[in-house]
Amino acid sequence: IKSETQNPKILVGIDSSEGALEGTRLSKGCQVGDSIKESKILAQSIVKSLSENRPSSIAGVFAYNNSVYPFGQPQALSNTRYTNSILGPEGIGAIPVCGPAYQVNAIQRASEIMGDSPGNIVLITDGVVPPSGGIYAPGDQERVSSAITDPLYRENAVEEAGELGSDVDLSVVAVGDHSGNEEFLENLA
Repeated sequence: IKSETQNPKILVGIDSSEGALEGTRLSKGCQVGDSIKESKILAQSIVKSLSENRPSSIAGVFAYNNSVYPFGQPQALSNTRYTNSILGPEGIGAIPVCGPAYQVNAIQRASEIMGDSPGNIVLITDGVVPPSGGIYAPGDQERVSSAITDPLYRENAVEEAGELGSDVDLSVVAVGDHSGNEEFLENLA
């Protein structure tokens, strides 16, 4: 990305897992969760504040659960078309909620998006990890009963965060009921 600025990239990752449906209720036939609403509001606030106060900032947004959904490549927020697409009805507000959160995938994808650029990654999450670790041990071709345990998953996620470049800072914003996950979230950041 050719930069219009000396500012580092800023990536905002929004946990859109089923855990984000905490406090769920039905509204017009759709599930609405307090955590995902809080996450979306925070992400929109970050983008809006940067676009107003530091429009030359290069920012990107992605949602994650069992997959990662980037909203295109990060761009300068002075590009109002880009900023409006992120803040508009098809942007952050339209993020679907499903599946478990894979923080490891979010960190890996954010690192790929970041490339060689310095910058900041902000993960907005409740810190709930996939049930029973949610993924299988390396080399497990059969994917039968060797699922990685929660502690090993957390360890892998923290290791992945530690592999980010020295010029990339990872921040974690805890939302919803993150009780029992405080240490994991602190270790990630």
